[in-house]
Amino acid sequence: MLTLPIKRKYFDMILSGEKLEEYREIKKYYITRFATLGVGSGDIHTIRFRNGYSKSSPTIECKVTISQDTGKEEWGAEPGKVYFVLKILEVKLVLDILEEKDISLCDKEDTEVIGEVKSDEETEEMQRIFASAAYQNKTILRNHKTEKRGRGLDE
Repeated sequence: MLTLPIKRKYFDMILSGEKLEEYREIKKYYITRFATLGVGSGDIHTIRFRNGYSKSSPTIECKVTISQDTGKEEWGAEPGKVYFVLKILEVKLVLDILEEKDISLCDKEDTEVIGEVKSDEETEEMQRIFASAAYQNKTILRNHKTEKRGRGLDE
């Protein structure tokens, strides 16, 4: 899976649903990375955007299509410039199990189910809350598939 760095401003805009496209300059670096993905084919690809270069940086996983076109200024594009346009179809916050040496939240015996998330809107809101809290507290985010059982987050 391709992982690309992204500035905090655009990371937050994508996570909130405000930004629906990400732009990458048409340069050898991205031509090489997108070569096998079928640019302009309409195929859906999963790409991770990481706000920073560390593996512990906040990360989102997006379903995207890739084309070449001009972008929107409010989303960071220069007027009239052609980019690789990654149209964002779906966004998922990537949460990993926190390493014991980094932080311990609670013991399994102390864990209690306090409710269930019942709708997509509630799930998205919880993802935004987790992302904000993790970012503000510099908590490590990693690829963790939480179970629906009592946690309410989709895999």
